Amino acid sequence: MLDQVRGDASKLSPYAQAFAALGSEYAGRGTLVDSLVKDGAIQRELDRTMSGYDALITPTTGLEMFAAEENYLDGFSVDGTHFAHYLAGTLRTPFNIANRCPVVAVPTGVSDTGVPTSVQVVGAPFDEATVFEVSSIVEELTDPMRYPFE
Repeated sequence: MLDQVRGDASKLSPYAQAFAALGSEYAGRGTLVDSLVKDGAIQRELDRTMSGYDALITPTTGLEMFAAEENYLDGFSVDGTHFAHYLAGTLRTPFNIANRCPVVAVPTGVSDTGVPTSVQVVGAPFDEATVFEVSSIVEELTDPMRYPFE
């Protein structure tokens, strides 16, 4: 994508420009092997966390919503606490890195402001069957369509 817009950053949103710059910066910080070593450390920590459990059930995000028109290039604040990067508002990043762990987002309903809510069911490495089984149970126990949609 960068090749298509090289020399004309105006074709990209401010968010896309910042994301591309950050990616370029991170690419220069180490080698592929360095990155894989860090990924392995995260995977081992998640393995320790999962030890003794069939699955984890966590919120999918730590916020009700991000405003669609905002870029969040300077992070965001919640109840007076500032978070430097928008990814701090998501709770999916460790599982994206530890990609051996299957994850399913299960709709759980709608907030009072009309925003869909969900939880994520995280399984042990390569244990998709358990994740689907637990997700099915969560879906049965919640009412994701409880909000009157028009």
